[in-house]
Amino acid sequence: MENTPSQNPEIVIMNDVACIYQIPDGDIVVISDAHIHGRVSEEFLQAFGAIEADYLVCAGDFFDFFIQENLETLHSTASNFFVLLQETIESGRIKAVIFLEGNHDTLSKLNEFLALVNLEKIYSAEEVDIKDQNLARIFHGHEQTGSPLSGEIIYSLIKRLKISHGQNIFIRPLLHAADKISINGKLSLLGIMLGSWLNSAPIIPIEIKERAIAPVRGLRQAAIGLTSQYLIAGHLHKMVDVKIEDTRLLVLPAFRKPLILHPNYIGIRITPRGDVFFEDFLRLSEEVVPIGQQI
Repeated sequence: MENTPSQNPEIVIMNDVACIYQIPDGDIVVISDAHIHGRVSEEFLQAFGAIEADYLVCAGDFFDFFIQENLETLHSTASNFFVLLQETIESGRIKAVIFLEGNHDTLSKLNEFLALVNLEKIYSAEEVDIKDQNLARIFHGHEQTGSPLSGEIIYSLIKRLKISHGQNIFIRPLLHAADKISINGKLSLLGIMLGSWLNSAPIIPIEIKERAIAPVRGLRQAAIGLTSQYLIAGHLHKMVDVKIEDTRLLVLPAFRKPLILHPNYIGIRITPRGDVFFEDFLRLSEEVVPIGQQI
């Protein structure tokens, strides 16, 4: 894996931006936010194995070096995924994979890890620009918008309270207990469960979610004046589909199974004709969902 201009004439990586000049015959598929950080489930392998495309774009935070900092440990514990990935590429079901950076997967760490993985036809980049008729721009979205309500926010709040109220004899035991209920000492289990529920709860209006839970205002601003027909992002762990001027903003849900919710193994497929739609890869069929329809 090298972050240099690729040998494939349809993919050129320059200045950390992967440019696709022509949509291949076998489509482009985009998924995001798998956060595997260890051995993956059979359900995940089933969904990932159902993907068929010439190019697969993983739009950030696929591995999650925030939780698992040891690259060799991650490579070893997630070996079942990398075996599948190699088989998928060798079989031709996916011809090339582009991993994008995210707030949990910095580009430098991503390059270091992919060099350790050492698979052919694997690339890394900050974003993808599909120049075929100015079709789409793909990035993670963490620099354009705030973080969703998740374990990181709860974790940071606990740390602040420990500093400000850690000596209080009544509050100190509660903070200590909350700090212990965590994953790897970094992500609050309570925060993950609360954030997952709030982001997906149908009883909460989308306007409130946008402002308080997973704001998309930054992504809306990024879409204003954009020449691309589609702006595709991840990061928010929820599905968004909205038209902004001449650009349709599509945000992917996390490609994973939340702790207390129905699994979302949903991606976006881009066809050679320029059709763009959400697709559920856990359903082992060719059923697709048109733009704008919730799965």
